[in-house]
Amino acid sequence: MLLGAALVATLTGCGDGEEATTGKPSDAPTASGRATKEKPFISLSAAQVRSALPADYTLGDALVGDAPITVKGQEARQNCTESSGASCDGLVAGGKKELGAEGSTDEGHIEFTLYSFDSPQAASTVRKSLAATARASVTAPEQVEIVSGADETEAFKGTSTTHVVMRLGSVVAHVRAVDTTTGNVHHVATHQIDLIKDASAK
Repeated sequence: MLLGAALVATLTGCGDGEEATTGKPSDAPTASGRATKEKPFISLSAAQVRSALPADYTLGDALVGDAPITVKGQEARQNCTESSGASCDGLVAGGKKELGAEGSTDEGHIEFTLYSFDSPQAASTVRKSLAATARASVTAPEQVEIVSGADETEAFKGTSTTHVVMRLGSVVAHVRAVDTTTGNVHHVATHQIDLIKDASAK
């Protein structure tokens, strides 16, 4: 399998293990008089989507790739619709980054795709549709347990490809990994969520 010890060593320890809690919580009292802390609204602009896609150096020397691509407007919506099969209402921007194992002659690589929406509800609808579309592309998909810190996570694998489709706030993240161990898929999925949190705070 590709993306072995070097990637694990680089990513082990990334993130703080907490749920998505960027921004300032609300301390408004409930009907019982007790204060509650609500998760802040997370959405990304096109510029933030670009910064939320992994750069080569953030994953160490194991992976290299081209510059991230970001789109908005009709082009972004068309791309989202083609990928997910949903209408992608409320889409703000989209982005993609592809990385491969440096020096490898195999076809193994990881694709990161982000879609930012104007509401968590719109994002959740597309996440479900995107996961269903990806699942249909895999022969005899098997469920994979991924704990990434996202609000919603659905992960499954086929013979050589693993998909992780997540939502954090109003941002949908799709990690598609080919010839990559489950442990490394878990690391890069968690890393992607951490980058979304960081970008939303900028």
